[in-house]
Amino acid sequence: MLTTRQIERYSRQIITLGFGSTAQERMLAADVVVAGKLDDVDPVLPYLVGAGAGRVRLDSNSNEPTIASLQSRFKDLNPDVEFANQAGDGCDLVLAIASDETTAQRVADLAKRYYAAALIYARLDAISAIAVIPSRPPCLGCADSELMAPLTRPCSTPG
Repeated sequence: MLTTRQIERYSRQIITLGFGSTAQERMLAADVVVAGKLDDVDPVLPYLVGAGAGRVRLDSNSNEPTIASLQSRFKDLNPDVEFANQAGDGCDLVLAIASDETTAQRVADLAKRYYAAALIYARLDAISAIAVIPSRPPCLGCADSELMAPLTRPCSTPG
C-alpha cells in the first residue's frame, strides 16, 4: 500500500488514465538495470528515480566515488528509490544506452544476461534509434531492426 506521502508525491502518475495506484506500487517494487557509459545514462537516471523506479542498478564505467556521489544525489531526489552499482541475477527492465560500438557490445552482453526481462535499447551514435521489447521475444534476432545488430547472433530458435 502507498503511504500518504507517496500518494502525494506520485499523484500526477496515479491520476494518469490506465496507470493508477496499483501501477505505482509495481513501479516502486521494480528492479531496473541501467547499462551504458555514465555520461550516456546520467541524463536518464533522475527521471527513473523521480518516477519511483524502486531499485535502480547501474552497470557503467564508473568508479566507487562516482557511484557514492550518485547515490547521495538520488537519495536526496527520492528516498523511495534504492540505487546500486551491482548487477544481480534478475530484473524487471534493462535500459541499455550505447553511444559507440564498444559500449554497444558490452550492453549487448548485459542484455543477453537479462534475456527474460523487458528491454529498452537506445543507440545514440550515427542515426539515433530506440528499440522497445516489452517482453521476451523468441530471440533477440526476432526484433527486426538494424538497431539490434549487436544483440543478434545466429538463432537456434525454430521459425
